[in-house]
Amino acid sequence: MVFLAMLGACANPTVSEIETLSPAEVVGLARSATDQVHVVSLWATWCVPCLDEIEVLRTIEPKDVRVDIVNIDTSDAFERRARPWLEQRDWKGTGLYRLTARDPISELSKAWSQWSGRLPYTVFLRPQGDVCEEYSHALTRADVTEAIERCRQ
Repeated sequence: MVFLAMLGACANPTVSEIETLSPAEVVGLARSATDQVHVVSLWATWCVPCLDEIEVLRTIEPKDVRVDIVNIDTSDAFERRARPWLEQRDWKGTGLYRLTARDPISELSKAWSQWSGRLPYTVFLRPQGDVCEEYSHALTRADVTEAIERCRQ
């Protein structure tokens, strides 16, 4: 399953407020223009570097940055691992959404052609909606801060 914070979602959603999205809706989210730098990160609970990066992303000040996270665990793994992992951290501030797909990696790869299927995958978009930077490895706080600054220019 996949989690995402979505444009127009409530400002401080909680784990219990997770909505579902199709692969096409995930792609649409990443292509949406906002008045903020927009960060979209794909992750899974079985990906240890992903968990480290998600901890970094949750500390980003929402002042002029929109952070959307996408978890690609299967439906069963979401309930067994992802939801408890997020609840343990009292997740708030970044919206949470689930991808509805039988085979999340395959279906999302088809819908989002620039994604190779590697995790974590993080895209930084300028406020106009164009891709500024993208990464297929875990990012540190410094990496994220620097990428956000470059996207503001």
